[in-house]
Amino acid sequence: MRTAWWIALALVGICVTGCGKRAKPAPHPLEALLASVPVPETEFEQEQLRCLEYLDLRAAERVAGVEAPESMAAFSESTRDDQQVWIRALDRAAHVSVDFLSVFRSAKGMPAALGFDFFHVDRIVAFGSGPGPSQLFAGRFDAAAIAAAHERRGYTRQELDDVAAAVWRHGDGTQDLVRDLLAQPDPSNPLGGRIGLQQPIALLEPDLVASAPTWSATLALAKTHQNARKSVLSLPPYRSAVKLLVRSSKDDRTLVQAQLWRPAEFQLDSVGAWIRTRLGERAGVEAVAEVAKAQVGNVDRLPPYELACLADGQDGEDQAALIALVFATKDDAERGVDVLAERVTTFKPFRSKTPEPLVERVAGTIETHVVKGVEGRRIAVVVIRYPLPENERRGRLFTYWTHAIMNREFLPIMRFAND
Repeated sequence: MRTAWWIALALVGICVTGCGKRAKPAPHPLEALLASVPVPETEFEQEQLRCLEYLDLRAAERVAGVEAPESMAAFSESTRDDQQVWIRALDRAAHVSVDFLSVFRSAKGMPAALGFDFFHVDRIVAFGSGPGPSQLFAGRFDAAAIAAAHERRGYTRQELDDVAAAVWRHGDGTQDLVRDLLAQPDPSNPLGGRIGLQQPIALLEPDLVASAPTWSATLALAKTHQNARKSVLSLPPYRSAVKLLVRSSKDDRTLVQAQLWRPAEFQLDSVGAWIRTRLGERAGVEAVAEVAKAQVGNVDRLPPYELACLADGQDGEDQAALIALVFATKDDAERGVDVLAERVTTFKPFRSKTPEPLVERVAGTIETHVVKGVEGRRIAVVVIRYPLPENERRGRLFTYWTHAIMNREFLPIMRFAND
């Protein structure tokens, strides 16, 4: 029987020739990116960290059996059939909120705007909302090309005593947020180009770029990268979730995308209050409330958790979708995993056009586990393995879940305080 998608941890030591010591393994790409995400120090920063998104573009291609074009120019010159093969592979991630993917159809202009190509970005971490997300890009970058592109757009490189990275900033350096409301929107620029933002940009490493809408937020990324600020990996809930996700990328298992959510996004007063907020007093609200009650079961049974994690990946020939909740104690996790599994088994969106729950719709099988995190944490894990579709989008269960979150109806991880 094959080991579950997420659970096996390969401990492979590489001997360093001549010294008898084991070389420290390179961090997983997710760990490497989150090491530059700062722990919030203000209420605004806390609000921006409501959700962290991770997307591995190369992994999405790999599990679909396609290779990335060398550049957008090469993609444009390929056959229509080859283009459609690649588009279908990346359609797996097309419905997450990572801004980077939204520029694809206009991405020919990206090298002129930013100094690097769409296909030179391999992985992305994004978090925050208005006026735009903070983003970290891992990939292949040329410092001279980035400098030239931004200098043409009125940027200057900043000489900073407390930041080692190369950082470029627009304008005279007196404004934290630079937005030109008269500028022509640039749909090829994923760093606020569509709404006239002139975002700072930092080349943290030859293979790592960071940008945020404001100067202060961009500096926070740069300072966290050089350990002048603590990263979210210093927080036990995040470190526990990342430890779990890294296990999902060993051997024949591939992590494609993930989201880490703070629990406050799913804490509500009551089922009734949620129904009134979500649907108002329109006809049928009583029936919908009854369905909500049935789907969340005993609403008091899900213990408080510290972080929620959703992930999408591949386990050999099967797809795998994961929900994990990080709890402070073993007892809470053991109670929580049963509630979570029950809710996931019966969940379907209210406006679903088919009567069966989502797990049945994708012909999924459920596995449940409680695993150790760090510093005493325990993680309740539910994994749904399901076959690859013949003519449907890959990763569709993860897509259904994230759509339900955006619609404020992902009941499996909601907590209702007063019911």
